[in-house]
Amino acid sequence: MDGRNVDDYLKFIFVEGDDDFHFLCNLLDSMSIKDICINKIDGKSKLKAAIKAFKKREKFPLTKSLSIIVDADESFESTVDSVKNTLGEVNILAPENHGSFAERDGLKTSIFIMPGENSTGAIEDLIIKHAEKKHLYSKISSFFQDLKDSEDEIKKIDADYNFPSNEKKAKVQVFLSCHRDSDTRIGTSIKKKIIDTNDDVFDEIKNFVSNI
Repeated sequence: MDGRNVDDYLKFIFVEGDDDFHFLCNLLDSMSIKDICINKIDGKSKLKAAIKAFKKREKFPLTKSLSIIVDADESFESTVDSVKNTLGEVNILAPENHGSFAERDGLKTSIFIMPGENSTGAIEDLIIKHAEKKHLYSKISSFFQDLKDSEDEIKKIDADYNFPSNEKKAKVQVFLSCHRDSDTRIGTSIKKKIIDTNDDVFDEIKNFVSNI
């Protein structure tokens, strides 16, 4: 997105939260894709309401493409089915599968489940696949394992300490912080090349957005 008004766009992607939003905005920018508007819905539970509101826009009939990108969390298949059902409930044709496209009345629709086909998890899992190729990440994994093994010992001195509830998110933030020009934000880290989107782990999502 380049600061244009939402009504200037004909292609839209709905994403769950902040990390997904900033990742997609910066990924599209790195790919020189300027004609897609990213909409944050703040969680899968709000997807239906967000699409219903989107359909009420005066310029909705001009929309060429609507894509949904959400996290698989615990189940890839259940998430695919949930998004397809939601699209059906708001009378929008759903594609058959993750990564595929459908079209009706000039509207192209598609679904992508993070971190990728047949995988559980979220955007953090995709970043970790990238980070795991770096020797630095092995040190970070060892650090977190030591924290986990030492939690009781730490709590004897720091009674209010608790191991991170979202270990993957914490690992990503530490990985991004352990660079000379560090920043814990995924989007900014793409801009700074701490996250290299030329890595083939990003090929699936890049191919998807290229076809929107």
